[in-house]
Amino acid sequence: MKKIFVLIAAVMLQSTILTAQDKYFTKTGYLSFLSETLVENIFAESKEATTIFDSKTGEVAFSVSITSFQFKIKLMQEHFNENYMESGKFPKATFSGKLENFNGLDMNSKDPQNFVVKGKMNIHGTEQEVTSNVTLTVSAPGKVSGTSTFKLMPEKFGIKIPSAMGLKIAREVDVTVKATYEPYKP
Repeated sequence: MKKIFVLIAAVMLQSTILTAQDKYFTKTGYLSFLSETLVENIFAESKEATTIFDSKTGEVAFSVSITSFQFKIKLMQEHFNENYMESGKFPKATFSGKLENFNGLDMNSKDPQNFVVKGKMNIHGTEQEVTSNVTLTVSAPGKVSGTSTFKLMPEKFGIKIPSAMGLKIAREVDVTVKATYEPYKP
């Protein structure tokens, strides 16, 4: 009986290890946004996104604290958090999606592998379906790098832009996501 219990425990442990090997994770993902207009360019970035990628299923998710975005001009950062993003009320932006037509990541290839990701982006308390191109690269043994740029319209997420700022803030903003994933260790 003791041998059967040990065998079952070993099989369960092995299946847990195999499942964990398919998942890649980082707490230092990079997110930036760029609003380009003829009047002004607004750029901010965060290096504090938490993101996970499943190399077997193609599922991907990320979360970033709105207050982690850094601007060159501190007054812009203050207005961004208080007036536009209302970060006290909506502290995080999240994404959860899946790579379409995904049949697994070729972990032996050093070449960039291109996919389309589709999922739900939640910003400012509003969830929208979004789609973007994604490039994944096996950057080193056990490491996967990914990059994607989403084109988002602030108004679709309930972010109100005063008419006086209409010429300074683009109707469509580029949100770039970059991550270097390492094997997830539960």
